[in-house]
Amino acid sequence: CLLLHKQWVSRRRQKVADPAYRWMLSDSFSSHKLAMDNFRKLGLIGYVLKSKKEVIGYTFGFRLNPDTFCIMLEVCDSGCKGSSEFIFSGFCSRLSGYKYINTMDDCGLPNLRKSKLSYRPLAEVSNYIIQRKQEA
Repeated sequence: CLLLHKQWVSRRRQKVADPAYRWMLSDSFSSHKLAMDNFRKLGLIGYVLKSKKEVIGYTFGFRLNPDTFCIMLEVCDSGCKGSSEFIFSGFCSRLSGYKYINTMDDCGLPNLRKSKLSYRPLAEVSNYIIQRKQEA
């Protein structure tokens, strides 16, 4: 999975020149590695997509509450057309009992926003940012 992540980052860096996006790509390796190294302790559930014994996609997430499952990480080989859609639908179909699937936010990235909107989110579900109240 981490080898796929490195390849994915390299391809994304070639396509996008935005410095903030490129920094986010580089920074993401540590969080993906941490999640994979500690998935049991963190209560993460993962799903790996392979083709000919090669990892071409992975996704990890967690149970937020009885109604909601959060997909936290997802990377697919961009050269394998349809792998993102396949892994998302395959993973979600194995998550029985959840009313909602939270795919997190798009970090202000147009490509990620387009991808997340392609999942056809419910119109009646709004986006919120929740912050801890600061002590006075």
